[in-house]
Order: sequence, then C-alpha cells, then structure tokens
Amino acid sequence: MRRLLKVIVLVAGLQACTLTENSISAADTEALLPIAEFLIDDFYSFDSVRLEQALARAEDSKEPLLYYQGWAKGGNYEIVERKHCAVKSSNIVSCPIAVKDDPMLALAVDFFVTDTFEIAFEEGESDFRGN
Repeated sequence: MRRLLKVIVLVAGLQACTLTENSISAADTEALLPIAEFLIDDFYSFDSVRLEQALARAEDSKEPLLYYQGWAKGGNYEIVERKHCAVKSSNIVSCPIAVKDDPMLALAVDFFVTDTFEIAFEEGESDFRGN
C-alpha cells in the first residue's frame, strides 16, 4: 500500500505546502493515478468532511487544502477543463484543472485559471479509499 504524503496546489505560482520526496518506482506511481483522481473528486465536491477524510494521512496538507477548498467554494469555482492526472516524477502525480470563478467574471478576464495539484506519495500503509 501507499499513503498520500503531501499535496501541493500551484495557483499563480504559490505553494500551499512543502514537498518531501521519496523514491517510488514508475510502475508503482502509475498505480497511484486513480488515488490522485479520487482526491481531485474529493476537493471539487466542495464537501470539507469528505476532503478531510481523504487527507487523513496527509496532516501537513490538510489545513491548507481545506482552506483552499473553502476559497474555491466561496468563489463558485467551476471546472472548465479537467485533464487526467499524470505521473510527473518517481513519486509525484500532477493534476491540472482549468477553472473559472466569480472574481474572473467580475474582472472580465479572457482566460481561465489552472489549479495544478501535485500529489506526492511515500511507502507505507494507507487508509485513503477515495469516493
């Protein structure tokens, strides 16, 4: 089993938390793609209890991601394009999501914001099940 270690959300170049790298084989990382997809589902459900449960083993990422989820919910984030998560390196999965929100509409900008979730995994036991 693997466990979710840390999640980084890159928005306008800002990092929600730091990353600790551990080595996991590429084959193992490919097997983690569905877990990353479930985490994205949990985030964009805008259900904080569901996201908190998904992050039960990722304590350092929990607070910033729950905060960001609240921000996204309050800004009426709407997914414009959700690309599949992809392996970025030996233990990191990257998930880009293009969104639009109320501030973009108010400012009449002609582009979409991309949230890029970078999810790092480490060896260990997991209780993450995804919904």
